[in-house]
Amino acid sequence: MEISSGALNRGLKLSSIFTYIFIIGLLVALSAGESISLESYDENDLLILKLSQIISSILIFILPAVAFVFLFTSEKLRYFQLHTVPKLSSIIYSSVLMLASLPLINWMIEVNSNMSLPDFLKGVESWMRNAEANAEMLTEKFLEMDSILDLILNLFMIALVAAVSEELFFRGVVQKALHEATNNAHLGIWIAAILFSAIHGQFYGFIPRAILGVLFGYLFVWSGSLWLPIICHFMNNGAAVLFSYLISKGLIDFDADNVGTMEGEGSLLFASLVIVSGLIFLIYRKEKLIIGQ
Repeated sequence: MEISSGALNRGLKLSSIFTYIFIIGLLVALSAGESISLESYDENDLLILKLSQIISSILIFILPAVAFVFLFTSEKLRYFQLHTVPKLSSIIYSSVLMLASLPLINWMIEVNSNMSLPDFLKGVESWMRNAEANAEMLTEKFLEMDSILDLILNLFMIALVAAVSEELFFRGVVQKALHEATNNAHLGIWIAAILFSAIHGQFYGFIPRAILGVLFGYLFVWSGSLWLPIICHFMNNGAAVLFSYLISKGLIDFDADNVGTMEGEGSLLFASLVIVSGLIFLIYRKEKLIIGQ
């Protein structure tokens, strides 16, 4: 049977993507379980660490994504669908959606964090928990903000750079390539979301991060614009940074990380689920794009 040039191109796209993700994932896995100590880090060390994080995002996600579209597509940068602007109503609904989903996300994080592996996998579990502790320690260090400049830098690094780089790569490249190869939008969305969550190397936040990836994926397909998942991703990360700053300054008395995880908050979780579901439906109806089957 003769294989068409289009099929060969799609196969080459996917093999290149999965080879690259495997290499990055292997590097993450090899370094994830190593114990780290940030106690001796001063402000200059922390600044260097943040700058290295920004550079890493550019080198690991943005540059490979751009290289991919120039090497494998005829559309070049238009492949990312950044030239398409989502409806204003969808942007507003999506922004409210991210805030309304906070209790649900926290609840999923709590459930995921209580995951326990069988006894014969205790060594793996110990490695996973050590990796999670390292990630939490690094996050807490990053979120130590003494000034407005610290807040701005964190919003740039944790919210803007992360949103742009990860959405360009996982939704703009991985999801689209999978969709094109399988002719199934759902498959592309879910596989890309799983890879998106796995590459972070934070196993006890895997489920909520994957669910967010699925949400970002559907928003991308429905709107036909990468801007919508970028905005939602920015809102999700930016809210965490902003709440952390306001709490540390005593400007608000609101434990954002635990909303939805406390006893007696069942009604809050239900309300969050209803609002999130309603907003997702509104966005879908507003954009009126039919996803592939």
